[in-house]
Formats: sequence, C-alpha cells, structure tokens
Amino acid sequence: MLYFLFFNKAEDTINIDAKYCENNIEGFNSFIESSKTCSPSNVICSNYFDMNGIITTNEIYYEIKGLESDKCIFYLKYNNVKLEYTEEFNQYSLSQGKTQEEIDEQFQQQKDSLDLNIGKDETCKLNQNDLTTMLNNWRDGGVSITDLNKDNCNGVLF
Repeated sequence: MLYFLFFNKAEDTINIDAKYCENNIEGFNSFIESSKTCSPSNVICSNYFDMNGIITTNEIYYEIKGLESDKCIFYLKYNNVKLEYTEEFNQYSLSQGKTQEEIDEQFQQQKDSLDLNIGKDETCKLNQNDLTTMLNNWRDGGVSITDLNKDNCNGVLF
C-alpha cells in the first residue's frame, strides 16, 4: 500500500501495527479463497496502520478480475483515507524540539498527500501464488512496500 512517513523517531525504529479488513474479515477470507484459483471476486475493506503513532485508516475496494496470460488480475481503488496522530506521537515530537505549529503543518502536509490517493486505482498482474501469499500476509498483519510496485502494476498509486 502507499503510505508516507515524514517523521521517524531518532533511533529510526518504525513499529507498524497493521490490521487489514477487520470490518469484513469473513469477506476478506472469502476473497483470499478466490485468489487461490484467481476466480472473480471483490471486497471492500477498512485497513488500519499505526506507524509509531501516525495512524492511517483507509477504505479500499479490492477485486480479482480473473486470469490474463497466466497472470491473476488484481485491482484496487482507494475510496477513503483518514489520518491521525496519537498523543504519544505529539508528545514525542514536542520533546524532539518541534513546535505544535510544525507538528500541525506536518500533519496537514501528510494528510494532503494521502488525500491525493482518494479515487485513485491500480491494476496489477500477479502470479496466482504470489497474490494468495500477499493477501494472507496482509490478513495476518504483514506489510511490505514491495508487495505491489511498477514492475507488476499499472496505475497511479505505485
């Protein structure tokens, strides 16, 4: 997925708490089952990411369109995204010398960047096993910025 980190803790440790499709886990599990045979299917998911106190929640439409040239066609579209900073993140930023004004400005810049994704979509061509593995990893809280990229996707998100 596409997320931006504009601020890292001094020790450069990024803790990511990822929760995919908790609003519709049964639907997502069914979607994963469809991926095993690349059968047409779709699901709308709310996904949650907490990266060191920078929380993004997004709603994404996922669709498996079927096979094309031995590749599974996987489509996604961002319907909505929400950004928030935890109090812990704000306090940490203040302790590192940032002013509240700088934190608010950073928040607005990050929110504006994320908002640019609303309504954007991507179509990816993946090996069926790779798609199923990726979706299982997402469901289990695994996140990787290399899951989807320009090598296997066409659109404006990656």
